[in-house]
Amino acid sequence: MVERCRIRKLQLLAHQYMIPSKVEFYVSHCLPEYLPPFQGERFRRLGYVSLCDNEKTGCRARELKSVYVDTEGQFLKLVFHQNHANKYNVYNQVTRLPVPTPSSGWVLCPVSLQRGTFSLL
Repeated sequence: MVERCRIRKLQLLAHQYMIPSKVEFYVSHCLPEYLPPFQGERFRRLGYVSLCDNEKTGCRARELKSVYVDTEGQFLKLVFHQNHANKYNVYNQVTRLPVPTPSSGWVLCPVSLQRGTFSLL
């Protein structure tokens, strides 16, 4: 997000076979490296969603999860936990897909990888 904004709803569309077992959502007003050492606020946890392993559909369906929140922030961080194991995901990967929104079409966010945590910046 370019500037501080109000977040009311987060949507996550899971891949059909690269599925994390759980995804946690965090929000912050500034990046941790820009905060003075005495300031305790970093990322504030908004919650999490658990995802289905998709074995019933033979890994053919995608799962859309919606999280309703009412908060403000500039940075959103997603933490992807261990993947659900299946025969199609031999390298134990996890991913997320872009979600269509009524106002802007597809939402594509840049992603950075740091120590096993995907962060949307």
